[in-house]
Amino acid sequence: MKAASPSVSLLQRRARALIDALPGAIAGDAAALHRARVASRRLREALPVAGAGASGGAQRKVLKLARRLTRALGTVRELDVTLQILEERAEADDGHGSAIDRARGMVRVERERRRADMLSRLSHINPDKLQRRLASFTAEVAAAENDPWRRALAARLAHRARRLHQAIGRAGSIYVPFRLHAVRIAAKQLRYTLELAVEVGLSEVRPLVSTVKRAQTTLGRLQDLQVVLKQVDAASAEPGLEPAARAGLARLAQTIEEDSRRAHGRYLRWASRLSAVCATTRRHIVPSLAAAGRQRALLMKGTKTPIAGPKRPALRKRHA
Repeated sequence: MKAASPSVSLLQRRARALIDALPGAIAGDAAALHRARVASRRLREALPVAGAGASGGAQRKVLKLARRLTRALGTVRELDVTLQILEERAEADDGHGSAIDRARGMVRVERERRRADMLSRLSHINPDKLQRRLASFTAEVAAAENDPWRRALAARLAHRARRLHQAIGRAGSIYVPFRLHAVRIAAKQLRYTLELAVEVGLSEVRPLVSTVKRAQTTLGRLQDLQVVLKQVDAASAEPGLEPAARAGLARLAQTIEEDSRRAHGRYLRWASRLSAVCATTRRHIVPSLAAAGRQRALLMKGTKTPIAGPKRPALRKRHA
């Protein structure tokens, strides 16, 4: 029996991860929500690579469903994290007890509202329909005569690495939350694409994935603290709030700001490493994949002419 191509295997794994997590997510399980959201993003990153040899129409249909899922599942996740951080604050017992209780109350109300909205959105997404579309698209990929996934992956890696490099440059060394958020998104997208390279056998990419993943932890913490700060500010803006409660929320906001500054300091230590990942991806991983893709294309056409490497300058003979 013919072995599945890398593209087909990749799609099957990514599709299965999403389908398995979806029932728990729809039921409202927090862990399943996170798994389903990540799985939908990983699937979206894989589709343009694994489906490079298939028709664009089939790919767009699956991509549209996956994007709808990501958006629906994302409305609750950040508030779950917000509650977790406020719980950490409460356990620290740093004098913000009443302020934390007020903020938690508001977050819980908002979380229930968002959860109802999420369930409403998910009710319009048919898991069976998604599974059928994924199976149909995978079959189309398997039947394609040409499978240019190497070149597609090389192009996507180059694009993702360039975007992250640009985002890091725009963020600079000054603490500007929305610019750091752009770095976080770009790092996440590059990581998911690098993971594709690992899955198709490029083991030398693993250290790059590890570096981006560790940097993401700090970037994620920064984003989570910003969400918490936004909720605390919302609680402070409540009409008719007692002066003492408003002062307590202001002190809590100041503490969160200080935590954010410390997290930003940790990010600055990671920024140069992220830039190095971008450089390695663009200078080494991308050219290697692109060359392998060209070699494969030539072999598919029936020629065995090897791809010539970069020409070296001729050595000049030294005269005695």
